[in-house]
Amino acid sequence: MYSKFTGVLGRFTFDQNSSLLADAVENTKVGRSVSAAENFLFLELPASMAGGELLAAGWRAAGISKYLGQAFNYVTKGGPTFAEYRAAYWAKNVKPSLDPLINRETGQVWKQYMELHHRFIPQRAKWAPNWLLNNRFNLQPISSLGHAMVDPYRARTAPKWVKEIYNLTWK
Repeated sequence: MYSKFTGVLGRFTFDQNSSLLADAVENTKVGRSVSAAENFLFLELPASMAGGELLAAGWRAAGISKYLGQAFNYVTKGGPTFAEYRAAYWAKNVKPSLDPLINRETGQVWKQYMELHHRFIPQRAKWAPNWLLNNRFNLQPISSLGHAMVDPYRARTAPKWVKEIYNLTWK
């Protein structure tokens, strides 16, 4: 009889303490954070390991993904645009004034400017990031006529009489 009484009393005490613990977990800030940590460790983490999210969760926790994302964006697209590079280039360098080309037969004039020519990787190469396209090794200052002579895409905008005189081919 004593053992039955002890068992009932033990169960009652256990139930009472269990109820108090559940109440403390639900109604206190510390209890909620412990509960969230337990859910992560015992429910979410094992489920996410199957999906390969453990490494991503570690990167997010360490804050590395922000820097890796920025580095990836710079390598794939970063650097100054052509307009930004051109403005900075001509702000540092003196832009010479060139004599215009004049057609002696018709009197037509083509005004010459100094331009920046993409010599190795063309500007239309969409695969190349800006830092590769717009740098001092790939851009060369050249006159409008010289640009039209080396770049068939630039020759499209030259006047017809200039194309005929200088035998320019264009695309």
